[in-house]
Amino acid sequence: MKLQLSKGFPYDTAVMSRILSVLIGMHGTCSQEQLIDRLGLPYGIVSNTLALMAASGLTVHRANRLTTLGELVARHDPFMEKTGTLWVCHYQLGSQPDLVVWNTLVNQVLPERMPITLEAARHLFGFLPVADYAPAHVNMYLRKELRSFFAAYTEHGLAKLRYLIATEDGFVRTDAIPVPARVFTAMLQLYRDRHFAGASALTVNDIFAEENSPGRVCGLNEPTVRILLEQLHRSGDVHLESRADLDQVRLCGPNAEDFIEKYYLSGE
Repeated sequence: MKLQLSKGFPYDTAVMSRILSVLIGMHGTCSQEQLIDRLGLPYGIVSNTLALMAASGLTVHRANRLTTLGELVARHDPFMEKTGTLWVCHYQLGSQPDLVVWNTLVNQVLPERMPITLEAARHLFGFLPVADYAPAHVNMYLRKELRSFFAAYTEHGLAKLRYLIATEDGFVRTDAIPVPARVFTAMLQLYRDRHFAGASALTVNDIFAEENSPGRVCGLNEPTVRILLEQLHRSGDVHLESRADLDQVRLCGPNAEDFIEKYYLSGE
């Protein structure tokens, strides 16, 4: 379980873009010292931005090299401006149970669509095993991580999604901009591989209601999920089937990255 992901540093897509550019140009692993030298940025910014990029699926954790997804982003959306890029990063961040702050807020707190303040959010984490951390530091770590989370969606790199808004009463999840269909398919692949490894199909209920599902993490209700699935069925990206009174979804592509590449090439 990871309490600190950002360590208080912002989700800065401008810095991420610069890191993507350096890593794609080096055709392999780059040491952190090389990155710092090429970027001309302090160690803390580079180190913690890399941690956020790894959690977003863009880089390999502690290896300072791009994942297949990271390579696609570097080639097709180097400034991380496309909503599909931001949505898949959001899904990666919100669907990993070990990222305890991000995962809990996205799956358990924000779906209620009730305003929540930083202080109220902090009190929701009484379940944390304090033995894993120095007691005097838990509240400090939590405050930093919560500030980074809410700022990511209201001020920094993920704000374009309009997933959260800041109000006088606190932060509220709102009706975000639509998830591109093929990006949603990539999320289905990630969800299946991470939580239902080896499964040949997912139920529609799994997809919109279960924790860490694309529907729940992206704030999509059942009708919206069904509309997306019908669209993907017509395009041949998934197959919808009804068996034993359950609506099932069979995925047609080999991996999530194939659908992300299709999204970029389609100009959607």
